[in-house]
Amino acid sequence: ILAEATRTLAEGSESGVREMAGREWNWWRESTKTELADFYRIEIKVAEGEDQVDQPLITLSAFLSADLEVDTLTGEEAGVAPGEGDE
Repeated sequence: ILAEATRTLAEGSESGVREMAGREWNWWRESTKTELADFYRIEIKVAEGEDQVDQPLITLSAFLSADLEVDTLTGEEAGVAPGEGDE
């Protein structure tokens, strides 16, 4: 979900259903601008039922730069070889 969110960091909300471990999970993503230019706060909630957005099993909050490029095949940041830049 987060990899998809990083490709389109527009302000707003999105939701859907994903299957994982033989179960269907409902998810909601909300992206809001921060005080820093081109920097967003992303919040993702996951629950079993579509009516449980206010009672998620887990909530992930992250702060991401809008200019982050992700290789959709590997999930690695573009232009950085695996293991490089990990200082």
